[in-house]
Amino acid sequence: MNRGLRDLRTRITALIASAAVAVGLTAGLSAGMARTVLAAETSDSSASDSGVRMEMLDPDAIGSIGVTIYGEEAELVPGGTLTLYKVADVVVDNGFKFVYAAGFETLTAPLIEDSDLTADLAQQAAAAAEENGASSVDVQVSDDNGHVTFANLPVGLYLVVETAPAPGYLPINPFLVTVPTKNYEKGTLEYNVDAFPKPPIAERETTTTVTTEVTTTDRIPQTGQQWLPVWVLGGLGVLLVVFGLFRRHREDR
Repeated sequence: MNRGLRDLRTRITALIASAAVAVGLTAGLSAGMARTVLAAETSDSSASDSGVRMEMLDPDAIGSIGVTIYGEEAELVPGGTLTLYKVADVVVDNGFKFVYAAGFETLTAPLIEDSDLTADLAQQAAAAAEENGASSVDVQVSDDNGHVTFANLPVGLYLVVETAPAPGYLPINPFLVTVPTKNYEKGTLEYNVDAFPKPPIAERETTTTVTTEVTTTDRIPQTGQQWLPVWVLGGLGVLLVVFGLFRRHREDR
């Protein structure tokens, strides 16, 4: 009964996560789904797709990124090590703009408002982090609920990499997320971002069977000198001597 309730609760949570994606509250879920965010410098921000004007960005705000990992069957996946990097800062220069941070200067993709944060760009950023020895912002292991929270984050563009996969799973794909993200329905900027990355693939167990052929024989191996031929030859020699003496005795008669 309790297990059934837990499974139901897990599936409901997964549905809620899917609904959050639909309204733009999640980030880094798949190629092209997440976008950069830079509201205008003044309150006369451009209107969102729904016609609601977006609020002004606060460059001094502090936010967070919460990551929850579900498996292919909506099961929670604990035990994965997630590493957070800051890919780009937000600077004030005739408005707000993104500037690649240390360790990511080799990236050439332009970062402007509403640029697509594609899976390919995330892979490039992960490769740059490894090649250039970029410093991580934080490293955490997902808890029993498959969740981590990266807190006290200044505004900017961040990269999440699973540097050690959860036991029994392959690592999730790296993904990018901005702090804040846009809530298009309310016209607000969400500085506390919840991300639900693409589910990791469970490792398939492979069993290797080794067959060893055993050959048996009825013969007992020789373990010492074989004396049987010696006795046979000795007996034949005695018979030959006796036979020779017998013939000589007959000839003498």
